[in-house]
Amino acid sequence: MTLAPKPNILMSPPDLHPEMELLMRVVPMPSDANGNGDIFGGWIMAQVDLAGSILPGIVSRGRIATVAVNQFTFKQAVSVGDVVSLYGRVEKIGRTSITVHMEVWAERNPSQPQLFKVTEANITYVAIDLEGKPRPIHPEQPSCSAKPDTAAGPASVSASPHGRHDLHAPQPGSRRFARARLGRHPAGRPAELAARRPGRRRCGACQLV
Repeated sequence: MTLAPKPNILMSPPDLHPEMELLMRVVPMPSDANGNGDIFGGWIMAQVDLAGSILPGIVSRGRIATVAVNQFTFKQAVSVGDVVSLYGRVEKIGRTSITVHMEVWAERNPSQPQLFKVTEANITYVAIDLEGKPRPIHPEQPSCSAKPDTAAGPASVSASPHGRHDLHAPQPGSRRFARARLGRHPAGRPAELAARRPGRRRCGACQLV
């Protein structure tokens, strides 16, 4: 029984920080190259932004947006067919923002692999809500010890002359309240006086005269 040859495993950067995490690998195509056969710097920057958004999305548990990118310094050119690896780590977490440090490495010539560093950058992302406004990354949890304020009781509930709280009772200072106090409207009169008395006539508006 013959063993299959081991596949050519991609190399790892020798001086890569141990906290750096592999976020994405991609191979550029001829459509991503300029007239000299080198990959556009804008294409590499787009891949960095795309891969860098993975960690902030996991940390913030929601939508994020790119707000700042420090300078890109390209140390080596990337060619068509190179395996481009993007590594990143969370550098800083603020109240609404997350800064990610990104490094781009490329490997070419699979028969005799050559690994070189392409560029690095720090990208700042901000967590946003559904309306696109910044939101806290770690919102404060409501305290369970908080008790509702029941001392104030229901607001703006007037007591009727019947001794009951009535939302529809005449408010003090109103004409309806004054008429009720004078006995010309049944809303503010006692129940025993609101009944029709013998010899009295009914009025369509006030029911009593």
